[in-house]
Amino acid sequence: MLWESCSSETSSHAGGLRTAILVAVLAFRAPWTTRPIGFDPCCALLVAGLLNIHAALTNVIGGGLNQILSVDQALQQFQQNVVWPQNLINQARSLVGILQGNFGQIQNLMKIPVNSATLPASQQLEQVLLSRSPSQIAQTSAFYTALYGSVPQSTAALP
Repeated sequence: MLWESCSSETSSHAGGLRTAILVAVLAFRAPWTTRPIGFDPCCALLVAGLLNIHAALTNVIGGGLNQILSVDQALQQFQQNVVWPQNLINQARSLVGILQGNFGQIQNLMKIPVNSATLPASQQLEQVLLSRSPSQIAQTSAFYTALYGSVPQSTAALP
């Protein structure tokens, strides 16, 4: 359409032009017997009222909406630059990736077998010590005694 191709600078004039074209089309579409010779004063009042409404919407309400938009854009820019800066978010993501790699390596260290006992008594003690089970702590003393003998009393030690 003609008025959609107008630039934004002439958009306020385009509204008035649209109204004038609409009035002219309606006036010329009326049957010849009912068409007035000149424009009816009612049409002029209607056009003036529509122009006032258009001006109010454009200037008063549009101005307020533009101020709200500028505040919203300033808030968004503040959040992107200060609250959630993208470069710091990327650094945090990188740190998390590095820490996940380190913890993965530590978990792999825990999976390395360290069993070295070859005799049945030493294998039992080793199994209890490496089990990571708190319920087997009570059995440690019995398996130690079976392998190494009883622990001597503190008074039995030679100077």
